[in-house]
Amino acid sequence: MSSNQRVVQCNEKDQGKLLLFKQGINDPINRLSSWSSEHDCCEWKRVQCHNTIGRITSLDLNSNVYDESARFKVLDPSQNNFNSEFPQWLNLPNLESIRLRGNQLRGSIPNWLGNLSSLMELDIGSNLLTGNLPESVGQLFNLFTLFVGNNSLSGALSEKHFYNLSQLSNLDLSGSDFEFHMDANWIPSFQLGGIYLSNTVLRSKLPALLYTQSSVGTSDISSTGISSIGEDKFPSFVAGIEYLYLSNYSISADISNVILSTSVTCLDHNNFTGKLPSISAMADVFDVSHNSFSGGFPNSWVNWTELLYIDMESNKLTGELPPDMSTLTELLFINLKNNEFSGKIPRMPPNSEMLILKSNQFECNILPQLCNLSALHILNFSHNKLSGSIPQCLHKIANMVSGENGSSWYSFREMTFNLVMKEQGLKYRYIGLLRTIDLSANNLSGEIPEII
Repeated sequence: MSSNQRVVQCNEKDQGKLLLFKQGINDPINRLSSWSSEHDCCEWKRVQCHNTIGRITSLDLNSNVYDESARFKVLDPSQNNFNSEFPQWLNLPNLESIRLRGNQLRGSIPNWLGNLSSLMELDIGSNLLTGNLPESVGQLFNLFTLFVGNNSLSGALSEKHFYNLSQLSNLDLSGSDFEFHMDANWIPSFQLGGIYLSNTVLRSKLPALLYTQSSVGTSDISSTGISSIGEDKFPSFVAGIEYLYLSNYSISADISNVILSTSVTCLDHNNFTGKLPSISAMADVFDVSHNSFSGGFPNSWVNWTELLYIDMESNKLTGELPPDMSTLTELLFINLKNNEFSGKIPRMPPNSEMLILKSNQFECNILPQLCNLSALHILNFSHNKLSGSIPQCLHKIANMVSGENGSSWYSFREMTFNLVMKEQGLKYRYIGLLRTIDLSANNLSGEIPEII
Protein backbone atom coordinates (compact mmCIF):
# COMPACT_ATOMS: atom_id res chain seq x y z
CA MET A 1 0.00 0.00 0.00
CA SER A 2 1.56 3.38 -1.00
CA SER A 3 1.71 6.25 1.49
CA ASN A 4 -0.54 8.51 -0.62
CA GLN A 5 -3.39 6.05 -0.08
CA ARG A 6 -3.17 6.29 3.71
CA VAL A 7 -4.06 9.20 5.93
CA VAL A 8 -1.59 8.38 8.72
CA GLN A 9 1.68 6.53 9.10
CA CYS A 10 2.24 3.16 10.73
CA ASN A 11 1.59 3.02 14.47
CA GLU A 12 4.92 3.24 16.36
CA LYS A 13 3.95 0.60 18.94
CA ASP A 14 3.01 -1.88 16.24
CA GLN A 15 6.26 -1.20 14.41
CA GLY A 16 8.30 -1.67 17.58
CA LYS A 17 6.69 -5.03 18.32
CA LEU A 18 7.42 -6.34 14.84
CA LEU A 19 11.04 -5.19 15.00
CA LEU A 20 11.36 -6.99 18.34
CA PHE A 21 9.88 -10.10 16.74
CA LYS A 22 12.35 -9.87 13.84
CA GLN A 23 15.29 -9.82 16.26
CA GLY A 24 14.17 -13.09 17.80
CA ILE A 25 13.80 -15.24 14.68
CA ASN A 26 16.08 -16.82 12.12
CA ASP A 27 15.53 -15.38 8.63
CA PRO A 28 18.29 -16.94 6.46
CA ILE A 29 16.88 -15.80 3.12
CA ASN A 30 16.03 -12.28 4.32
CA ARG A 31 12.32 -12.45 3.66
CA LEU A 32 11.91 -9.66 6.21
CA SER A 33 14.70 -7.48 4.82
CA SER A 34 12.28 -4.59 4.27
CA TRP A 35 11.46 -4.51 8.00
CA SER A 36 13.56 -1.56 9.11
CA SER A 37 13.04 1.44 11.38
CA GLU A 38 14.10 3.62 8.46
CA HIS A 39 10.84 2.88 6.66
CA ASP A 40 7.18 3.15 7.54
CA CYS A 41 6.10 -0.36 8.62
CA CYS A 42 3.02 -0.16 6.39
CA GLU A 43 5.46 -0.15 3.46
CA TRP A 44 7.10 -3.38 4.64
CA LYS A 45 6.56 -6.52 2.65
CA ARG A 46 4.13 -9.02 4.22
CA VAL A 47 2.41 -6.25 6.22
CA GLN A 48 -0.96 -4.60 5.71
CA CYS A 49 -2.30 -1.59 7.61
CA HIS A 50 -5.64 0.08 8.09
CA ASN A 51 -6.11 2.95 5.62
CA THR A 52 -7.06 5.63 8.12
CA ILE A 53 -5.64 4.68 11.52
CA GLY A 54 -2.32 3.11 10.51
CA ARG A 55 -2.71 0.02 12.71
CA ILE A 56 -1.48 -3.32 11.39
CA THR A 57 -4.37 -5.53 10.30
CA SER A 58 -2.58 -8.50 8.75
CA LEU A 59 0.78 -10.22 8.45
CA ASP A 60 2.04 -13.00 6.19
CA LEU A 61 4.64 -14.93 8.19
CA ASN A 62 3.99 -18.39 6.83
CA SER A 63 7.11 -20.54 6.66
CA ASN A 64 6.46 -21.43 3.02
CA VAL A 65 7.74 -19.28 0.17
CA TYR A 66 4.78 -17.51 -1.40
CA ASP A 67 4.50 -15.14 -4.29
CA GLU A 68 5.39 -11.76 -2.80
CA SER A 69 2.27 -10.27 -4.37
CA ALA A 70 0.07 -12.52 -2.24
CA ARG A 71 -1.72 -10.88 0.69
CA PHE A 72 -3.37 -12.64 3.62
CA LYS A 73 -5.49 -10.85 6.15
CA VAL A 74 -4.10 -13.09 8.84
CA LEU A 75 -1.18 -13.66 11.13
CA ASP A 76 -0.08 -17.15 10.13
CA PRO A 77 3.31 -18.25 11.45
CA SER A 78 2.02 -21.80 11.96
CA GLN A 79 4.39 -24.78 12.07
CA ASN A 80 7.44 -22.61 12.77
CA ASN A 81 8.40 -24.23 16.12
CA PHE A 82 8.86 -21.03 18.12
CA ASN A 83 9.40 -23.12 21.29
CA SER A 84 8.65 -20.12 23.49
CA GLU A 85 5.90 -18.65 25.62
CA PHE A 86 2.95 -16.91 23.99
CA PRO A 87 4.49 -13.98 22.03
CA GLN A 88 3.77 -10.54 23.52
CA TRP A 89 4.23 -8.90 20.15
CA LEU A 90 0.93 -10.45 19.06
CA ASN A 91 -0.91 -7.79 21.05
CA LEU A 92 -1.91 -5.97 17.86
CA PRO A 93 -5.47 -4.74 18.43
CA ASN A 94 -6.52 -4.73 14.76
CA LEU A 95 -5.60 -8.32 13.97
CA GLU A 96 -8.46 -10.34 12.55
CA SER A 97 -6.84 -13.79 12.45
CA ILE A 98 -4.13 -15.53 14.47
CA ARG A 99 -2.86 -18.94 13.45
CA LEU A 100 -0.18 -20.34 15.73
CA ARG A 101 -0.91 -24.04 15.36
CA GLY A 102 1.99 -26.44 15.93
CA ASN A 103 4.61 -23.99 17.20
CA GLN A 104 5.53 -25.64 20.52
CA LEU A 105 4.25 -22.62 22.40
CA ARG A 106 4.60 -23.05 26.16
CA GLY A 107 3.07 -21.43 29.20
CA SER A 108 -0.41 -20.02 29.61
CA ILE A 109 -2.78 -18.22 27.27
CA PRO A 110 -2.55 -14.47 28.06
CA ASN A 111 -5.56 -12.47 29.24
CA TRP A 112 -4.81 -9.67 26.78
CA LEU A 113 -6.14 -11.82 23.92
CA GLY A 114 -9.57 -10.63 25.01
CA ASN A 115 -8.58 -7.09 23.98
CA LEU A 116 -8.18 -8.03 20.30
CA SER A 117 -11.73 -7.02 19.50
CA SER A 118 -11.32 -7.42 15.73
CA LEU A 119 -10.25 -11.04 16.04
CA MET A 120 -12.36 -13.46 14.00
CA GLU A 121 -10.09 -16.51 14.05
CA LEU A 122 -7.91 -17.81 16.88
CA ASP A 123 -6.10 -21.08 16.16
CA ILE A 124 -3.52 -21.98 18.80
CA GLY A 125 -4.07 -25.72 18.67
CA SER A 126 -1.40 -28.43 18.86
CA ASN A 127 1.02 -26.58 21.10
CA LEU A 128 2.30 -27.12 24.66
CA LEU A 129 0.08 -24.57 26.36
CA THR A 130 -1.03 -25.20 29.94
CA GLY A 131 -3.40 -23.66 32.46
CA ASN A 132 -6.90 -22.32 31.93
CA LEU A 133 -8.66 -20.77 28.99
CA PRO A 134 -8.96 -17.13 30.15
CA GLU A 135 -12.47 -15.78 30.53
CA SER A 136 -11.38 -12.73 28.53
CA VAL A 137 -11.76 -14.84 25.37
CA GLY A 138 -15.49 -14.41 25.90
CA GLN A 139 -15.10 -10.72 25.00
CA LEU A 140 -14.14 -11.49 21.39
CA PHE A 141 -17.56 -10.71 19.95
CA ASN A 142 -16.33 -11.05 16.35
CA LEU A 143 -14.78 -14.47 16.89
CA PHE A 144 -15.85 -17.05 14.32
CA THR A 145 -13.28 -19.82 14.96
CA LEU A 146 -11.78 -20.85 18.31
CA PHE A 147 -9.29 -23.71 18.11
CA VAL A 148 -7.38 -24.44 21.33
CA GLY A 149 -7.36 -28.24 21.10
CA ASN A 150 -4.45 -30.61 21.57
CA ASN A 151 -2.70 -28.64 24.27
CA SER A 152 -2.56 -29.44 28.00
CA LEU A 153 -5.31 -27.05 29.03
CA SER A 154 -7.61 -27.66 31.96
CA GLY A 155 -9.92 -25.88 34.35
CA ALA A 156 -13.55 -24.85 34.36
CA LEU A 157 -15.46 -23.52 31.35
CA SER A 158 -18.45 -21.36 32.21
CA GLU A 159 -20.90 -19.12 30.39
CA LYS A 160 -18.38 -16.27 30.75
CA HIS A 161 -16.05 -17.97 28.27
CA PHE A 162 -18.72 -17.89 25.57
CA TYR A 163 -21.23 -15.24 26.61
CA ASN A 164 -20.43 -12.64 23.91
CA LEU A 165 -19.32 -15.03 21.17
CA SER A 166 -22.48 -14.65 19.10
CA GLN A 167 -20.55 -15.22 15.84
CA LEU A 168 -18.81 -18.42 16.96
CA SER A 169 -19.16 -21.22 14.42
CA ASN A 170 -16.19 -23.57 14.93
CA LEU A 171 -15.01 -24.76 18.35
CA ASP A 172 -12.10 -27.14 19.00
CA LEU A 173 -11.42 -28.14 22.62
CA SER A 174 -10.10 -31.61 21.81
CA GLY A 175 -7.40 -33.28 23.87
CA SER A 176 -8.06 -31.14 26.95
CA ASP A 177 -9.19 -31.61 30.55
CA PHE A 178 -11.86 -28.93 30.77
CA GLU A 179 -14.81 -29.16 33.14
CA PHE A 180 -18.07 -27.72 31.83
CA HIS A 181 -19.60 -25.61 34.61
CA MET A 182 -22.60 -24.19 32.78
CA ASP A 183 -26.20 -23.85 33.78
CA ALA A 184 -28.16 -26.67 32.13
CA ASN A 185 -30.79 -24.12 31.04
CA TRP A 186 -28.32 -21.66 29.50
CA ILE A 187 -28.84 -21.16 25.77
CA PRO A 188 -25.81 -19.56 24.07
CA SER A 189 -26.14 -16.86 21.45
CA PHE A 190 -24.18 -18.87 18.86
CA GLN A 191 -24.94 -21.89 16.70
CA LEU A 192 -21.90 -24.02 15.93
CA GLY A 193 -21.21 -25.50 12.53
CA GLY A 194 -18.33 -27.65 13.79
CA ILE A 195 -17.50 -28.89 17.29
CA TYR A 196 -14.45 -30.99 18.14
CA LEU A 197 -14.15 -32.53 21.60
CA SER A 198 -12.29 -35.77 20.86
CA ASN A 199 -10.05 -37.07 23.64
CA THR A 200 -11.43 -34.44 26.00
CA VAL A 201 -12.18 -35.59 29.53
CA LEU A 202 -15.96 -35.08 29.76
CA ARG A 203 -16.55 -37.36 32.74
CA SER A 204 -19.86 -39.17 32.22
CA LYS A 205 -22.27 -36.95 30.26
CA LEU A 206 -22.31 -34.86 27.13
CA PRO A 207 -22.28 -31.15 28.05
CA ALA A 208 -25.75 -29.64 28.01
CA LEU A 209 -24.30 -26.98 25.69
CA LEU A 210 -24.32 -29.49 22.83
CA TYR A 211 -28.05 -30.02 22.98
CA THR A 212 -28.63 -26.32 22.29
CA GLN A 213 -26.89 -26.61 18.92
CA SER A 214 -29.12 -27.33 15.94
CA SER A 215 -26.83 -26.32 13.05
CA VAL A 216 -23.83 -28.58 13.66
CA GLY A 217 -22.38 -29.98 10.45
CA THR A 218 -19.35 -31.78 11.93
CA SER A 219 -19.22 -33.24 15.42
CA ASP A 220 -16.23 -35.18 16.72
CA ILE A 221 -16.82 -36.11 20.34
CA SER A 222 -15.07 -39.48 20.26
CA SER A 223 -12.99 -40.94 23.10
CA THR A 224 -14.17 -38.55 25.80
CA GLY A 225 -15.15 -41.02 28.51
CA ILE A 226 -18.89 -40.34 28.60
CA SER A 227 -21.22 -43.22 29.39
CA SER A 228 -24.67 -41.71 28.89
CA ILE A 229 -26.55 -39.38 26.57
CA GLY A 230 -29.87 -37.62 26.88
CA GLU A 231 -31.97 -40.08 24.89
CA ASP A 232 -34.78 -37.53 24.62
CA LYS A 233 -32.46 -34.80 23.27
CA PHE A 234 -29.98 -36.86 21.29
CA PRO A 235 -32.17 -37.44 18.19
CA SER A 236 -32.66 -33.72 17.57
CA PHE A 237 -28.97 -32.99 18.23
CA VAL A 238 -27.73 -35.41 15.56
CA ALA A 239 -30.58 -34.81 13.10
CA GLY A 240 -28.73 -32.26 10.98
CA ILE A 241 -25.13 -33.37 11.49
CA GLU A 242 -23.23 -34.32 8.34
CA TYR A 243 -20.12 -35.81 9.98
CA LEU A 244 -20.71 -37.56 13.32
CA TYR A 245 -17.87 -39.13 15.30
CA LEU A 246 -19.07 -40.64 18.58
CA SER A 247 -16.65 -43.53 18.95
CA ASN A 248 -14.87 -45.29 21.81
CA TYR A 249 -17.28 -44.64 24.66
CA SER A 250 -19.24 -47.07 26.78
CA ILE A 251 -22.56 -45.39 26.05
CA SER A 252 -25.59 -47.51 26.88
CA ALA A 253 -28.63 -46.20 25.04
CA ASP A 254 -31.36 -47.33 22.69
CA ILE A 255 -31.12 -45.13 19.58
CA SER A 256 -33.61 -47.05 17.42
CA ASN A 257 -35.65 -43.87 16.93
CA VAL A 258 -32.70 -41.81 15.70
CA ILE A 259 -32.82 -40.66 12.08
CA LEU A 260 -29.40 -39.73 10.71
CA SER A 261 -28.79 -37.39 7.80
CA THR A 262 -25.05 -37.86 8.13
CA SER A 263 -22.58 -38.47 5.35
CA VAL A 264 -20.11 -40.06 7.78
CA THR A 265 -21.35 -41.88 10.92
CA CYS A 266 -18.93 -43.46 13.39
CA LEU A 267 -20.68 -44.86 16.46
CA ASP A 268 -18.29 -47.76 16.97
CA HIS A 269 -17.09 -49.19 20.29
CA ASN A 270 -20.06 -48.27 22.46
CA ASN A 271 -22.94 -50.21 23.97
CA PHE A 272 -25.81 -48.91 21.84
CA THR A 273 -28.83 -51.20 21.84
CA GLY A 274 -32.07 -51.67 19.93
CA LYS A 275 -32.43 -51.67 16.17
CA LEU A 276 -29.98 -49.86 13.93
CA PRO A 277 -30.73 -46.15 13.46
CA SER A 278 -32.02 -44.99 10.09
CA ILE A 279 -29.35 -43.59 7.81
CA SER A 280 -29.48 -41.16 4.95
CA ALA A 281 -29.56 -42.20 1.31
CA MET A 282 -26.56 -39.88 0.90
CA ALA A 283 -24.43 -41.70 3.51
CA ASP A 284 -20.83 -42.52 2.58
CA VAL A 285 -19.55 -44.20 5.76
CA PHE A 286 -21.59 -46.09 8.36
CA ASP A 287 -19.63 -47.66 11.22
CA VAL A 288 -21.63 -49.12 14.11
CA SER A 289 -19.19 -51.91 14.94
CA HIS A 290 -18.65 -53.22 18.47
CA ASN A 291 -22.04 -52.37 19.95
CA SER A 292 -25.11 -54.34 21.04
CA PHE A 293 -27.48 -53.55 18.19
CA SER A 294 -30.05 -56.26 17.46
CA GLY A 295 -32.65 -56.99 14.83
CA GLY A 296 -32.17 -57.57 11.13
CA PHE A 297 -30.39 -55.91 8.24
CA PRO A 298 -32.19 -52.60 7.49
CA ASN A 299 -34.86 -52.71 4.80
CA SER A 300 -33.71 -49.27 3.68
CA TRP A 301 -30.51 -50.74 2.21
CA VAL A 302 -31.85 -50.27 -1.32
CA ASN A 303 -31.49 -46.52 -0.86
CA TRP A 304 -27.79 -46.64 0.08
CA THR A 305 -26.67 -45.72 -3.42
CA GLU A 306 -23.80 -43.51 -2.23
CA LEU A 307 -22.48 -45.80 0.50
CA LEU A 308 -18.76 -46.65 0.35
CA TYR A 309 -18.09 -48.27 3.72
CA ILE A 310 -20.29 -50.27 6.08
CA ASP A 311 -19.02 -51.87 9.29
CA MET A 312 -21.44 -53.74 11.57
CA GLU A 313 -18.89 -56.04 13.20
CA SER A 314 -19.56 -57.47 16.67
CA ASN A 315 -23.22 -56.77 17.27
CA LYS A 316 -26.24 -59.03 17.84
CA LEU A 317 -27.74 -58.73 14.38
CA THR A 318 -29.78 -61.64 13.02
CA GLY A 319 -31.78 -62.79 10.01
CA GLU A 320 -30.97 -63.02 6.34
CA LEU A 321 -29.30 -60.50 4.09
CA PRO A 322 -31.11 -59.23 0.97
CA PRO A 323 -30.56 -61.72 -1.89
CA ASP A 324 -29.01 -59.23 -4.30
CA MET A 325 -26.86 -56.26 -3.22
CA SER A 326 -25.24 -55.79 -6.62
CA THR A 327 -27.16 -52.55 -7.15
CA LEU A 328 -24.93 -50.85 -4.55
CA THR A 329 -22.29 -49.98 -7.10
CA GLU A 330 -20.41 -47.51 -4.87
CA LEU A 331 -19.99 -49.90 -1.94
CA LEU A 332 -16.37 -50.99 -1.46
CA PHE A 333 -16.10 -52.29 2.10
CA ILE A 334 -18.52 -54.64 3.90
CA ASN A 335 -17.73 -55.97 7.37
CA LEU A 336 -20.48 -58.00 9.08
CA LYS A 337 -18.15 -60.11 11.23
CA ASN A 338 -19.29 -61.58 14.57
CA ASN A 339 -23.06 -61.43 14.23
CA GLU A 340 -25.81 -64.03 13.82
CA PHE A 341 -26.70 -63.50 10.17
CA SER A 342 -27.91 -66.66 8.46
CA GLY A 343 -29.19 -67.99 5.16
CA LYS A 344 -27.47 -67.44 1.84
CA ILE A 345 -24.68 -65.04 0.98
CA PRO A 346 -26.14 -62.50 -1.47
CA ARG A 347 -24.81 -61.29 -4.79
CA MET A 348 -22.27 -58.71 -3.76
CA PRO A 349 -21.66 -55.14 -4.99
CA PRO A 350 -19.63 -55.26 -8.22
CA ASN A 351 -16.85 -52.95 -7.00
CA SER A 352 -16.28 -54.65 -3.64
CA GLU A 353 -12.73 -54.48 -2.33
CA MET A 354 -13.31 -56.13 1.05
CA LEU A 355 -15.96 -58.67 2.02
CA ILE A 356 -15.78 -59.80 5.65
CA LEU A 357 -18.61 -62.09 6.77
CA LYS A 358 -16.59 -64.09 9.31
CA SER A 359 -18.28 -65.73 12.32
CA ASN A 360 -21.92 -65.80 11.28
CA GLN A 361 -24.32 -68.64 10.41
CA PHE A 362 -24.39 -68.50 6.62
CA GLU A 363 -25.34 -71.84 4.99
CA CYS A 364 -24.81 -72.05 1.24
CA ASN A 365 -22.33 -72.74 -1.52
CA ILE A 366 -19.81 -70.09 -2.49
CA LEU A 367 -21.25 -68.29 -5.48
CA PRO A 368 -19.10 -68.19 -8.65
CA GLN A 369 -20.25 -64.54 -8.91
CA LEU A 370 -17.39 -63.71 -6.55
CA CYS A 371 -14.97 -64.44 -9.38
CA ASN A 372 -16.28 -61.39 -11.23
CA LEU A 373 -15.34 -59.00 -8.42
CA SER A 374 -12.17 -57.78 -10.09
CA ALA A 375 -11.38 -55.17 -7.41
CA LEU A 376 -11.51 -57.60 -4.49
CA HIS A 377 -8.54 -57.54 -2.09
CA ILE A 378 -9.85 -59.30 1.01
CA LEU A 379 -12.35 -62.14 1.16
CA ASN A 380 -13.11 -63.58 4.60
CA PHE A 381 -16.01 -66.02 4.89
CA SER A 382 -14.43 -68.10 7.67
CA HIS A 383 -16.32 -69.60 10.62
CA ASN A 384 -19.66 -70.09 8.92
CA LYS A 385 -21.52 -73.17 7.65
CA LEU A 386 -20.58 -72.92 3.99
CA SER A 387 -20.60 -76.13 1.97
CA GLY A 388 -19.66 -77.35 -1.47
CA SER A 389 -16.36 -76.73 -3.22
CA ILE A 390 -14.16 -73.69 -3.65
CA PRO A 391 -14.86 -72.18 -7.09
CA GLN A 392 -12.05 -72.90 -9.54
CA CYS A 393 -12.42 -69.42 -10.98
CA LEU A 394 -11.17 -67.52 -7.91
CA HIS A 395 -7.85 -66.96 -9.64
CA LYS A 396 -9.67 -64.55 -11.96
CA ILE A 397 -9.93 -61.97 -9.19
CA ALA A 398 -7.33 -59.58 -10.58
CA ASN A 399 -6.40 -57.67 -7.45
CA MET A 400 -5.82 -60.84 -5.46
CA VAL A 401 -2.68 -61.44 -7.50
CA SER A 402 -1.70 -57.96 -8.62
CA GLY A 403 0.16 -55.12 -7.03
CA GLU A 404 -2.70 -52.67 -7.37
CA ASN A 405 -3.61 -50.84 -4.19
CA GLY A 406 -7.19 -50.06 -5.10
CA SER A 407 -9.19 -47.73 -2.90
CA SER A 408 -7.86 -46.27 0.32
CA TRP A 409 -11.08 -47.11 2.16
CA TYR A 410 -9.74 -50.34 3.58
CA SER A 411 -7.27 -48.26 5.62
CA PHE A 412 -10.14 -46.26 7.14
CA ARG A 413 -9.74 -48.45 10.18
CA GLU A 414 -6.28 -49.85 10.80
CA MET A 415 -7.11 -53.48 10.24
CA THR A 416 -4.60 -56.29 9.97
CA PHE A 417 -5.39 -59.41 8.02
CA ASN A 418 -3.52 -62.67 7.67
CA LEU A 419 -3.55 -65.23 4.94
CA VAL A 420 -5.36 -68.24 6.39
CA MET A 421 -5.81 -71.18 4.08
CA LYS A 422 -5.01 -74.00 6.45
CA GLU A 423 -7.65 -76.65 5.87
CA GLN A 424 -6.74 -80.32 5.46
CA GLY A 425 -3.04 -79.84 6.26
CA LEU A 426 -2.07 -79.30 2.64
CA LYS A 427 0.98 -77.36 1.51
CA TYR A 428 0.50 -74.24 -0.55
CA ARG A 429 2.73 -72.22 -2.78
CA TYR A 430 2.87 -68.68 -1.33
CA ILE A 431 1.92 -65.93 -3.75
CA GLY A 432 3.70 -62.83 -2.45
CA LEU A 433 1.20 -60.31 -3.72
CA LEU A 434 -1.88 -62.18 -2.55
CA ARG A 435 -4.03 -60.13 -0.23
CA THR A 436 -6.36 -62.41 1.79
CA ILE A 437 -8.67 -65.34 1.20
CA ASP A 438 -9.95 -66.92 4.40
CA LEU A 439 -12.48 -69.73 4.03
CA SER A 440 -11.41 -71.69 7.10
CA ALA A 441 -13.74 -73.34 9.63
CA ASN A 442 -16.56 -74.12 7.20
CA ASN A 443 -17.95 -77.38 5.75
CA LEU A 444 -16.23 -77.10 2.39
CA SER A 445 -15.32 -80.21 0.42
CA GLY A 446 -13.24 -81.16 -2.56
CA GLU A 447 -9.81 -79.98 -3.57
CA ILE A 448 -8.41 -76.51 -3.14
CA PRO A 449 -7.74 -75.07 -6.62
CA GLU A 450 -4.04 -75.37 -7.43
CA ILE A 451 -3.81 -71.79 -8.69
CA ILE A 452 -4.63 -70.60 -5.15
